[in-house]
Amino acid sequence: MNYKKLTDVELVAHLKNGDRNAFTAIYDRYWGVLFLHARKVLGNDEDAREVVQEVFTYLGNNINKIHITSDLSAYLYSSARQNILNIIKRSKLKEKCLESLMRFEVQDSDLNDEINTRELTVHIEASVERLPEKMREVFESGRKVNLSHKST
Repeated sequence: MNYKKLTDVELVAHLKNGDRNAFTAIYDRYWGVLFLHARKVLGNDEDAREVVQEVFTYLGNNINKIHITSDLSAYLYSSARQNILNIIKRSKLKEKCLESLMRFEVQDSDLNDEINTRELTVHIEASVERLPEKMREVFESGRKVNLSHKST
């Protein structure tokens, strides 16, 4: 049988009857145009291949659940469009997650700096408290008026 001469409706009917050659004919007929469309929208080959793969995988696995009455190409383009939108949504979600993570890292870094400063201040104050009284007075008086080490 020459599958290239069959209409889309005939190919779908053969596919529903389990004819895998009909699937191959549909794949050969539409893979290229679906790929070009997906690549044009998404801007890269990898995502475009993923879209087309999803379209044909779903078609092959669910042909008996799908009601295609006349326009197979419209169904395939619609399915591709939905998969393209899913990839775009995932991409935007990934961008949002990365932005959020970067903001968190900056905030985390600022928080760590603040914690380190507080810990260092507590440690310095504890060390100053252990100084002999005269040394402590000299140190504190110098710190209050911002004197240099030499001036103190």
